[in-house]
Amino acid sequence: MLDLQWQTVVLYPAGYYVRDITYLPSVTLPQGWQFATALDGAVRTGDVVNFAPVTLDALVDSPMLAGAHVRRLMIEEKPAPVSLYLAGETDAATQPPPDAVARYSSVVAQAYKLFGSHHYDHYDFLLWISDDISTYYEHHRSGEQSVRADFFARWNTSTGYRAAPVHGYVHSWNGTFRRPVEMWTPDFNTPSAIRCFGCSRA
Repeated sequence: MLDLQWQTVVLYPAGYYVRDITYLPSVTLPQGWQFATALDGAVRTGDVVNFAPVTLDALVDSPMLAGAHVRRLMIEEKPAPVSLYLAGETDAATQPPPDAVARYSSVVAQAYKLFGSHHYDHYDFLLWISDDISTYYEHHRSGEQSVRADFFARWNTSTGYRAAPVHGYVHSWNGTFRRPVEMWTPDFNTPSAIRCFGCSRA
């Protein structure tokens, strides 16, 4: 499995706002691997995936989930597509119980009622189902969380962990789309005035 954080593999010139620097991202994946990311315009040729031009701030805000066992579930189609991507150590680990998709679909519906709008053209829940990957970050068009390898096997008994993806989803409105001025910086080398555990890197 691969948890690709773009800020670990890019270089950029000093003295510019990251929103004004444009990249053409490209990734070569191991044969047979699937992936998920909020980046647009994915075109795959063999094991090479190319994406549409994107500003550096949006690139860093769009991590990639990839692996040999990746499953996509459609949560909501309108007014904007919302997908749940599952990456597990085995194919069986990415098989949710029947009511899981319905529960996360309900969360999306309730979020629209709560906030009264949506600001993304699509949103991707990126969920790691593994004992070896530990991550929790919120982004504008995706949320990245990790749960135990037996997450779905223990679905009926470990109900507290079901909310893991939901927390990041709410931050798509609060903290990424709308951000306190003290958290804004022009680039990734300038510290913000305040620290926020788990907040988006962009």
